[in-house]
Amino acid sequence: MLIDIHDVGHGACAVVTSSTGRKIMIDAGYCTAPFWFPSVYYYGQRMEMLLAQNLDTDHVNNVEGVLRNLQIQSFRTNPSITAEAFLRMKAKHGLNDSLRQIHWLLERYSGNFSPLPDLDEVGLLAFFHRYGVFTETNDLSMPLFVSAHGFTILFSGDLEKAGWEAFLLNPYFTAMLGRVRILVASHHGRENGCCDAVFEHCKPDVVIISDYEHRHVSQATTGWYARRAWGIPDYTVRQSGFLVPQRYVLTTRSDKNLQIQVRSDGSYNIWPYPHVDPVIYSPLAMIKG
Repeated sequence: MLIDIHDVGHGACAVVTSSTGRKIMIDAGYCTAPFWFPSVYYYGQRMEMLLAQNLDTDHVNNVEGVLRNLQIQSFRTNPSITAEAFLRMKAKHGLNDSLRQIHWLLERYSGNFSPLPDLDEVGLLAFFHRYGVFTETNDLSMPLFVSAHGFTILFSGDLEKAGWEAFLLNPYFTAMLGRVRILVASHHGRENGCCDAVFEHCKPDVVIISDYEHRHVSQATTGWYARRAWGIPDYTVRQSGFLVPQRYVLTTRSDKNLQIQVRSDGSYNIWPYPHVDPVIYSPLAMIKG
């Protein structure tokens, strides 16, 4: 299994690829500096699913191009959000072009979501809160557990503390937390996505934050997450003697794109790479057995 977490600034876009090349896309954010759009990078490719974890612009601002340029086989988001509910959620700020596209998708598919697609050795498990219990976009995010060969990564969406705490009442959710080896931090590392109680059930090897440079005090959570991770060795740093430096938090703002390669024994590598072909240009970065 390969997992690409793309540097899209304050946004989200990741692609999971199975051993036979079947793919899903998680969110459809883009960035302009440097120029990177999933609709261009994956042009013409087939995606078994486009999953919108969160229905804010930074997670879906390239959705029109993705639907136009890629072969999208299915669309998923929180199934309790109808087209009418979405309009209520966005009443204050209105709809831009990307959100209008989401509204169209909800009109067409809401209430008709089939199970998550088969992805060979890759297991997919999503959770959601129902609209009405929560009405804010962030806590209606769909956290997604992606697993293969005993390895599990959790994409948290933009969950805030209240959303986390409600999920922690679900024993199936807490059981999955105990398997997580990599956590993609919720709400791009913002403070309102931090929940101490999550880490009573989960201690990941490393935390990944998808965000641009610090612009708010609420983004300065790297140390908070670092204290809650085991750490992984970083072979990109010059070693001193027998000591290998440890990394506890990786960020797209400093590490750029990240590719996670999961082997059949559950061990994995993480490779950082710029906005070019990772196979050609990437040095080996971190290894974790």
